[in-house]
Amino acid sequence: MKKQVLLIMLAVLFATACSDNNSSNSETKTVSDALALVSPTDSSEVVLTAADNLVMKWHPATDLSGTLIYTVVLDKDRDFSESNGSVLRADVLNDTSLVVPYSAVSSLPAFQSTTVDTLYYAVYAKSSSATLRSKNVFRFTLKLQ
Repeated sequence: MKKQVLLIMLAVLFATACSDNNSSNSETKTVSDALALVSPTDSSEVVLTAADNLVMKWHPATDLSGTLIYTVVLDKDRDFSESNGSVLRADVLNDTSLVVPYSAVSSLPAFQSTTVDTLYYAVYAKSSSATLRSKNVFRFTLKLQ
């Protein structure tokens, strides 16, 4: 009898843990109005000299509570995910911009053989209540001088 009660309790705990995981996954969503890319704008051209910084900005249109971790992803391909930015993947804590100095951009492997490239970027936001991704993936041309 004790074994049956113990097994039932374990089954209930397991079911509860599984249902919690499923509910957190249902909160993961892509919402264009919740996270808008501001700059660089889509199809723009950014020219950087040695004194410049690559500045990427975004704007959360909804009030997200708690600590926010934004992940900025740059890639050479439009089809990428949060975990695989081939050019750059950077986390930003509670700020809505990322500033990358020219020296850091020029030292990226993607710019070792070229000074002009077309890149795609998106921003992901994680808080205690949700995970969001900017609906749009913006394309821009980056030129290093």
